[in-house]
Amino acid sequence: MYCNIFKSFTNVLSNFITFYDLSKFYFNSSSNIELSKNIYPTNKIKLKVALVMVFLIFAGIFSKYRNSNEEIKFYHTFRNLKPDIMAHRGSTKNSAENTLESINEAIHNGAEFAEIDVVLTKDNVVVLSHDHNLKRLTGKKVNIENLNFEELKNYKIIDEKNSKEYNFIDLKTVLEKTSGKIKLNIELKPFKNNEKILAQEVAKLIKDKPYDVIVSSLSPKALQEIKDIEPSISTGLILAFSYGNFYNAKFVDFFCIEKEIVTNEMIRKIQKNGKRVYIWTTNTNDEIVKAFTSGADGIITDEVSLSKEILELEKNNFNFEQIIINKIFSLVP
Repeated sequence: MYCNIFKSFTNVLSNFITFYDLSKFYFNSSSNIELSKNIYPTNKIKLKVALVMVFLIFAGIFSKYRNSNEEIKFYHTFRNLKPDIMAHRGSTKNSAENTLESINEAIHNGAEFAEIDVVLTKDNVVVLSHDHNLKRLTGKKVNIENLNFEELKNYKIIDEKNSKEYNFIDLKTVLEKTSGKIKLNIELKPFKNNEKILAQEVAKLIKDKPYDVIVSSLSPKALQEIKDIEPSISTGLILAFSYGNFYNAKFVDFFCIEKEIVTNEMIRKIQKNGKRVYIWTTNTNDEIVKAFTSGADGIITDEVSLSKEILELEKNNFNFEQIIINKIFSLVP
C-alpha cells in the first residue's frame, strides 16, 4: 500500500514540475498573446495556479496515462518548438553533394548544420565524399583511398541534374571557409579498418580549433577513437536499426536515427540519459511534422527550405489553450 501511495505521490509531483515548467515557458515567452477576458482571468498568476491545480487533480486520478504517446507529444511540443535543421550532404537543390557550393547553399537557406561525409585519400588527406568509389560521382571506377589528393583533383563531380561539374574539396579548406557561418556534422566513413587514422586526421583538424562541429559515424570504433583522442568532441552514433540497450554508450553524445525505426519512446529514453536525437532523412511534409512533434533535437533533410517553412508554420499555429483542453480530456477513460 505504501508503495502505491509513494508512486502516486511521485507521479503527481512529477506532473506538477513538468506542467509548472511548461506554463512558465508559455507565460514568459508569449507577451504578444492576449488571453480572452471572457474565458480566462486577467491575472496571469491566478490563471497559472488554476491550471496547475486542475492538472494536478487529473494527474493524480489518471496518473497511469503519464507514459502515453500523447503525454510525450504534449511535453515535447513545449520543450522543442524548433529543432535544428541539418542539410543532408549540404543543400543539393542547385549544387552537387558534399561540395563547398552545397555547404554555401545550406548557409543561404538558413540551415543550422551542414551534414557532410569524409573519407581518406592515399596520402591521408581528409576529403568530402559519401562514396569510397568514384563511379557514381564521376563515372570513373576508382577508389579514393587509392589516390593521392593531388590525383583526386583531376576528377570532377558530375552533377547531371544541373549540368555542372564540381571539384573535390578537403575538410581543412571547408573548415576554414565556413567557420562562423554554419555548424558542421562531420560523418566519418572508414574504409578497410582505417578508423584510427581517419579519426586521428579529423581530430587533428578540429582539436583546439574554434570550429563549431560535431562528429558522427555508423562505426562505434571510429567514434571511440575520436573520444580517446579528444573527449570534448561531441560524437554521435548513426542507427539504421536498433538493438539492445544502447542509450548509455559512454562514447556517444547524440544519435542520428533513421526515420523508419525511431519512436517517441526511444527519443524519450535517449534524452533522459542526457543525449540528443537527430532524425534522418526527413523530406516530406508528414515526416518533418512528425519529427517536430516527437521532440527530436534536430532533423537531417534534403529539404531545408521546406523544413523551415513547415516548422515556422507549426510554431505560428501553436495553440496553448487548445492543447491544455485536449490534454485534460485525453486523460478521461
